[in-house]
Amino acid sequence: MTVKCNDSEDKELEIKVRLAEINEEFQKAMSMVSVDDDSNVIVEQKLTELIMEKELLNKELAKCSSDHKETSQSKITEIARLTDILENQPLQFNDELVRQMLQCIVVENKKRIKVIFNDGTEIDQPIQ
Repeated sequence: MTVKCNDSEDKELEIKVRLAEINEEFQKAMSMVSVDDDSNVIVEQKLTELIMEKELLNKELAKCSSDHKETSQSKITEIARLTDILENQPLQFNDELVRQMLQCIVVENKKRIKVIFNDGTEIDQPIQ
């Protein structure tokens, strides 16, 4: 079984849930195995399928983790690049730049707002 999700964190969670289900199924199948029973062939086939699926999901989980690390590293690199560029720039408010970076601002109450950036980062900010 291959799990398909858009968000890498959701995909990792789905894989972990499925791995837990496989472990549970594996334990149930192991409890059905007996020494003298000829029906062990069916149980052995099920165990083999579960082991193969678990191996595939573990590989997929490792790939997701690797992709997540690469994405995080590329974001860090981009932030460092932008910081270097902006370091020698005069500090002036740039309405256009702010509009490009922000998705929205949510007024939660009289004393607090939430700033949501395009990348999904959320910052709760008290109003003074």
